[in-house]
Amino acid sequence: MQRSSQEYKDAVELWSLYQSTKSDLIAAAFGESSSNQKSASGVDPIIQAKCQQLLDAFKKLKNGDRLLCEIFMTLPDKKVALFYHNKVDRVPIY
Repeated sequence: MQRSSQEYKDAVELWSLYQSTKSDLIAAAFGESSSNQKSASGVDPIIQAKCQQLLDAFKKLKNGDRLLCEIFMTLPDKKVALFYHNKVDRVPIY
């Protein structure tokens, strides 16, 4: 992906939004949570809910009419991006 491509610019914008939103959500989650309760998965339910809200927000983020997350929702073709398939799990995170 070239730095001048629209996909790269969208990824940078999405990453920036993720970083700022994550910080806000973590601060809010720890500020609101007075107990150390864990769900069956071992994660604080408040943090789990906030992370789900963050993921849902990312899935709706648009640049004009185009969803920014589309390129990240499916795995690229293995023939085109073998390096990617060697580095990540085979299942998208949605």
